[in-house]
Amino acid sequence: MNIILILVSGLLYCQNMPVQRPEPQKVLKVIETLNLSDEQQKKIEKELKKNLKKFDLKKEEYDKKEQEKKEIEQEIKRIKEELIEFNKNVTNIIKSYINSEQLKKFEEIIKKQKEKNKSETKGEDVKQKTETQKDKYIETQSPFNIYFQ
Repeated sequence: MNIILILVSGLLYCQNMPVQRPEPQKVLKVIETLNLSDEQQKKIEKELKKNLKKFDLKKEEYDKKEQEKKEIEQEIKRIKEELIEFNKNVTNIIKSYINSEQLKKFEEIIKKQKEKNKSETKGEDVKQKTETQKDKYIETQSPFNIYFQ
């Protein structure tokens, strides 16, 4: 019985791997060389079936949570994309309220910002950074950085 528990707990420990369903008949087949008495076999089978019912209930809960997690991740991605769109609107908002002389100056600001961004990222590949590093990188840069890359 301890061997089975160790095997099952070992499988549960590996979070990236799918959890194998502990089928009582398969388990009994594996341990048949133990020469179990009929009484032992019946007791083990009974306990394995109880365990399987608990497993199935918990697996159902797990699958539901995994689905919720996927839905939340999709929602977060959608919201992030919307936030990026709001950021992209900054330039358009500014352009809609400035005159032609101010527009020329603004375009010069944009040009300088592009040059600054190129010089800051020279020698380092921003795309290869982790998401956390990218977020920190963006936070430390000008708010216009994302528009000029």
